[in-house]
Amino acid sequence: GVADHHPAAAIVERIVELTLQYQANHPDAPVAAIGVSVPGLVDEDAGVGIYSANLGWQDYPFTARLTERLGLPVAFGHDVAMAGEAELRIGAARGEANAVVMVIGTGIAAAVVCDGHRVRGAGYAGELGHAMVPTREGTLAILESIGSARAIAAAAKATMHTGGVNPDATA
Repeated sequence: GVADHHPAAAIVERIVELTLQYQANHPDAPVAAIGVSVPGLVDEDAGVGIYSANLGWQDYPFTARLTERLGLPVAFGHDVAMAGEAELRIGAARGEANAVVMVIGTGIAAAVVCDGHRVRGAGYAGELGHAMVPTREGTLAILESIGSARAIAAAAKATMHTGGVNPDATA
């Protein structure tokens, strides 16, 4: 086949490699399906990673590529949405009709459950990281720029280096 040079292709190749390795090592426990969750904007129904700024991909057909390579069904979704789905089915939100599962990491996102169902919103539901929020100085900032794990670590580091005063703190 034609080489796939898309940045997300390496992820698919690694999943294929690990699946084939597992199948070789566990012939009595065949893989029945693949589950993939990715960050960024996704089209769950089409199985496409629409855009991930942090990982550098755009419009990548994860489900199609994995199905082509492995011949297995593929469940595909947004990483935080799938975490929310897991909480709804078997975790802290089990039995709850309404819940919000918020994840703060490289970015900031949430899975929203309303009346027992995850809100999907055309791939954008729960994408909180680019919301504009007020700062102490009365300006606006992008939430991820001040509230992501990276931003919190940078603010803590700056505070430690200034003896407990962070002159650049925006929140």
